Amino acid sequence: MHRARHTGASSSAYRPRQIVAVVAAAAGLATAIWLPSRLDRAEANDLDRRGRPGQSTQRDTDEQVTFEDRFAGRRGNGADRDKWAVPADSARAVRLDGSGTLTLVARGSDATRLVTREPIEQEQGRLETRIKLPESRGARPALFLAGAGEGATETDLLGPIRRVEPRALDRGFHTVTVEWDAELAVASVDGDEVFRVRAEQAGDQWVFDGPFVVGMSLGVAEFARRSVFPQRMQVDLVRVSTEVPESAPPASSAPPSVEPTTPPPAAEPTTPPPPPAAPAAWEPFTLYTAGDKVTFDGVQYEVKETHTSLPEWQPPAVPNLFTPL
Repeated sequence: MHRARHTGASSSAYRPRQIVAVVAAAAGLATAIWLPSRLDRAEANDLDRRGRPGQSTQRDTDEQVTFEDRFAGRRGNGADRDKWAVPADSARAVRLDGSGTLTLVARGSDATRLVTREPIEQEQGRLETRIKLPESRGARPALFLAGAGEGATETDLLGPIRRVEPRALDRGFHTVTVEWDAELAVASVDGDEVFRVRAEQAGDQWVFDGPFVVGMSLGVAEFARRSVFPQRMQVDLVRVSTEVPESAPPASSAPPSVEPTTPPPAAEPTTPPPPPAAPAAWEPFTLYTAGDKVTFDGVQYEVKETHTSLPEWQPPAVPNLFTPL
């Protein structure tokens, strides 16, 4: 996996019509910092005791799905807004085909992007996606994990896979899988392991020790912007799961106990209500509903559209999502 850091230093990084610059910069930085030494092809005694991550092995566990989208819906509809946060300038470029496939379209200089609406937080699990990439050399597709909080980083999966196995994602749909626990993450394509990285090697770039979101994007390199458009990236499955041991005791089916009823307490003397509290401060990776109010740099804003905030979507930077009061 390679990393492209996004911080709060540039408040316009995710503004409409500037996203493609971030994608291109992220790809360049990732190429510079990803070292072959991070690929650890350890022997069997280095593998996780539950089995070989990235391979289909028989395990004494069940999977509990924590997120799944198979992109059912009418042709021409957008992504499910209960599951995905889509920037306003990408909304028209993310569409269902009516047969269980979501298509991201890049038509020019703007990148198309979406992320899971709710952050995911689990110390071990499995991310499985089925993706078909554009064949143009100038296309810049990404399947990434973005950590939460200040100084969060993005971990792209497709770039390292194509560097290690250049033809692994050629032609048609492929299943891209990442399995992780507290110490190890393994990336696979169609059941074959491509690379692995350990937590101690990744250091502070390890994304799985806190909440993160899953995202997809499609941009176009500067040199290819005179190529044939549009470019398309398709996906028909995104699923995140965690292991549940089969030996775990089943949940109790006993009916809940009923507390004995007691007479209500005597009403307290009425007092004037306190003045309304000031709106809470805006925070990244927070679900905001249309009509909510937030405070940023001493100014109050009202939310115009339901969304999950990203670190660079500060209220002054995205007027299509916030209105100052």
